[in-house]
Amino acid sequence: MIRMVLALLFAGSLAACQVAPRVTPESSSNAPEPEHVHVPPTPVAALAVDSEVRPTPAEEGVDAPEAELVTAEPPPKVALLEEPIRIKRASFRVVDPPEVIVSRQHADDETTHVVHYRVIVEEGLEGEATELTRTIDVVLNHSDGWRKAGYAFKQVEDDEDITILLANPKTVDSLCLPMQTGGVLSCAARRRAHLNYRRWTQGAKTWGSEVKGYRSYLINHEVGHLLGMPHMKCPGTGAPAPVMLPQTKYLDGCAPNGLPTTSERGILKRWKSRRADRWKKP
Repeated sequence: MIRMVLALLFAGSLAACQVAPRVTPESSSNAPEPEHVHVPPTPVAALAVDSEVRPTPAEEGVDAPEAELVTAEPPPKVALLEEPIRIKRASFRVVDPPEVIVSRQHADDETTHVVHYRVIVEEGLEGEATELTRTIDVVLNHSDGWRKAGYAFKQVEDDEDITILLANPKTVDSLCLPMQTGGVLSCAARRRAHLNYRRWTQGAKTWGSEVKGYRSYLINHEVGHLLGMPHMKCPGTGAPAPVMLPQTKYLDGCAPNGLPTTSERGILKRWKSRRADRWKKP
């Protein structure tokens, strides 16, 4: 009897071992994770920071900048001629035309009139010479600037048609007489565009904090006068301001604008054909 009981117990233990086999690491590797375990996704912001991945302009819905607008190197520093020149009581230094600029300045065709301009800076303001020279070149030779009215502009050191100068406010006041510039305005007179240093560095209230755009307006406005253009009026609220509107003082409802409007270019183009002798030196 005892032997039978022991035999039955031994058989039950053997059956239990076969139903519940031993669990090993190898047998558990393919087991599914319990449904209640949740692994949160890694935040997108963290991915961007950790892997230095940044969305492209197209992914952000922003137009990518044109390659031609990217400047690989800063413009070379310009040289100044050693001998200063005097205008009234002020001394100026002449900017030696950089070869990199002069080599690409050209007339579009035989109907284009080339205006030779000289750049000078008042002594004490020589540090602005490079930026001034580069900006004048870019503005005057812009494809939508006065060149679209039949003019091209070439920088020279002498035998110039016009002079573009940068001077302190008091000097501009003196050179612009009898016009009253009051230390705050620029002017065009005697074949010279007198750019007020205060306006060049600070812009104008009408333009807000946009100084570079204001400089484009300033150059086009004063050179526009030298080309024969008068002041213009705002054509309507919200419209781009004519570059010959005195934007330093007011906008009359127009939006700030640094390039000649289509109307202005058309006016100058018609006047150009009537004033062929304008550039004969006295």
